[in-house]
Amino acid sequence: MTESVLTPIEIGLTAAIVTVECDEPAILATSDETGPHVGLPFGPFDPLADKTFEIGLRAFVEAQTALSVGYVEQLYTFGDRGRHARPDDTGPHMVSVGYLALTRVPDNAAPLRAAGASFEPWYQFFPWEDWRKQPPDILDKGDRAAPDRMGRTLRPSGAPPCNWTARAPPALLRCQRQPMGRGESPRPL
Repeated sequence: MTESVLTPIEIGLTAAIVTVECDEPAILATSDETGPHVGLPFGPFDPLADKTFEIGLRAFVEAQTALSVGYVEQLYTFGDRGRHARPDDTGPHMVSVGYLALTRVPDNAAPLRAAGASFEPWYQFFPWEDWRKQPPDILDKGDRAAPDRMGRTLRPSGAPPCNWTARAPPALLRCQRQPMGRGESPRPL
């Protein structure tokens, strides 16, 4: 029997650290030498240094942001080859494990700033989710493609308008999340 060679694997841990300040959600963004607020706290899992993913996550979050997080919850695991690989890539396969941490803004934010981290308004990254006062303007741009803050297009040019609420059945707009049995659909209010 021929032995197959297994692809090496690396495990990357990402932390989405969220708070609410003055009734506004905010997310912790980190910086590096390339510039401010380049992403979420991220680091590799080192099985020789850390007994669990969570211990590793807590260690690098504190090192990158000077914030000691309380409760964390694992949200997802992605193992898709295309998420980090480049064409003809033969390097280790990256498995991404994401965590959510809910926290309070520290009384003294100076250590965060010194580490190059800060809480940034959630809706600057996700403007289509801001329904606090009215439907977000970004959803009603007609046939124009809506660029995000990085200049990328959120939908292809010429795609139908994003105003899904105008086309949604009234019962769908009145649904609420309720515990459901297997095979049940959301119930209208």
